[in-house]
Amino acid sequence: MNISCKIEEQQEEVKEPEPEPEEVKEEEPEQQEQPKEEQQEEPKEEQQEEVEEPKEEQQEEVEEPKVKKLTIEELKEILIEKIEKKNTALTYYRTIKHAYEHFASNEVYGLLQEGEEEIIYFIEDTYKKNISTISTKLCGILKCYTVLNLESKLLKDKIQHYKVLLKVKQEADKEKLTDKKNIEEGEEILEHCKNEMNKLGEKVKNDIQLLNTWDITVQMYCVLKIYLDIGNLRGDEIVDMKILDTDTEDKINYINTTTKKIIIKNHKTEKSQGTRIIDIEDKKLMGILRKGLGKYLITDTNGELFKTSSKYGEYFKSLIGYNPYDLRKALASKCIRQCITEGNTEALERLADTQGHSLSTMLNNYNTYNQENIILDTCLID
Repeated sequence: MNISCKIEEQQEEVKEPEPEPEEVKEEEPEQQEQPKEEQQEEPKEEQQEEVEEPKEEQQEEVEEPKVKKLTIEELKEILIEKIEKKNTALTYYRTIKHAYEHFASNEVYGLLQEGEEEIIYFIEDTYKKNISTISTKLCGILKCYTVLNLESKLLKDKIQHYKVLLKVKQEADKEKLTDKKNIEEGEEILEHCKNEMNKLGEKVKNDIQLLNTWDITVQMYCVLKIYLDIGNLRGDEIVDMKILDTDTEDKINYINTTTKKIIIKNHKTEKSQGTRIIDIEDKKLMGILRKGLGKYLITDTNGELFKTSSKYGEYFKSLIGYNPYDLRKALASKCIRQCITEGNTEALERLADTQGHSLSTMLNNYNTYNQENIILDTCLID
């Protein structure tokens, strides 16, 4: 009995300390939870501060342009400071001041940034048909944009437009009317070639076999279509032109039916102009050209290449009635005339690029059928 009592006492002694580790376990999580809360709360405050700061900076950046203002007198001082010749600076100042007063503006930046198109129209309307004065005034306005580091694409495009018009006028003034032929002769050539092209087109339409065999009828139709609608390529650019469906590294002239482009690598002005790339936008023409895939654009009646551009010219004349050079001059003369009377400078520049010569060359050598003395300053301007 005594032994059992002792055992029970020992068990009770062992059981008594058990609650102590449980209390320790409860205290440990409490100590761990406190630093977690502190760690979570502190970054939140830092993040809020970091987010708020850039917002204030962004607001300041947005507000800056609104505050940026400039009076006409302040612009005058900037022009005098940045332009070497004071008289030139004052000339520019008087030009912009004229527009400034016309639009009753009280701030230069707003006028230039929001009223570019209106300023151009105002200058054109004020000086109307005096091309030289309009060009000079627009250049003065452009200088104001430049010194203030403002964009002015519309103004630059318009100045280029008048630059071409002035060049046409200067070249036309130098020419002798005795070397000219009348407009009707040029128009007759164009009309005749257009009629011949339409006749060839009807033949192809009525005889599909001509298309499938890449007959000379189809070839000449395509050549005339290119000449009349795109531009008169030189004979030596045409005589060995291939029709492909991919580009090639070979130094040849070809038409790519996939990209719808004419690629001219071998030509008279290749050193100065490099490879010429000309777009073909006519879907019908592209459809016909695909029938000649892998073949040459133009050949003689035996299917052989022309040995020289002169031989090609003779053959062209035997079929059409005029040689390609006559057609080239008639096309150029009409385009120059439209530039003068309608202000269509883009078409004139595009034709010069397509035919591979400068604007001066076109005016001096191909402006044949304009015997009438057209005075540029009295013509309409768009």
